[in-house]
Amino acid sequence: MNRLIMHVKMAFDFAFDLCRLEAKNRLPSVHFKLAQQLEEEGEFEKAEMHFIESGKPKEAILMYIHDQDWENAERVAKKHSPETLSDVYIRQARMAIEQKNFACAESCLLRANRPEIILRCYKELEMWQDAIRIAKDYMPAELKHLEVSNNFKNLLLK
Repeated sequence: MNRLIMHVKMAFDFAFDLCRLEAKNRLPSVHFKLAQQLEEEGEFEKAEMHFIESGKPKEAILMYIHDQDWENAERVAKKHSPETLSDVYIRQARMAIEQKNFACAESCLLRANRPEIILRCYKELEMWQDAIRIAKDYMPAELKHLEVSNNFKNLLLK
């Protein structure tokens, strides 16, 4: 197996040399292919560097999301692809909801500026105190809907 890895490394070194000498425009695609190989081998830090060098930082972010490495996904998004930052938070929130970690999910969704998602979640789970708090703090118009709903009336009767 070590021989195979050595040959793969030599092939990439050769590809980089060729690109630097004759085909600079192909350099990003070589970085991308190497990043994919490194990701497959679990070398995430090196893969990240090559995804970024290939001009595809979103791939590095997706790699970290797939590995549930939220800290690195957030770091790369902030630095190289700020437009994807809310996607990182939403995916992290989805995982937190599945694990019933609602405080984490709420924090992520508020950072993603998506309070309506956590409000909907709280309403579906009949977590009325939390739904009211979110509506009151972030979506005052929704608070009025909660106030007239039967669920809110039932909460007041308890």
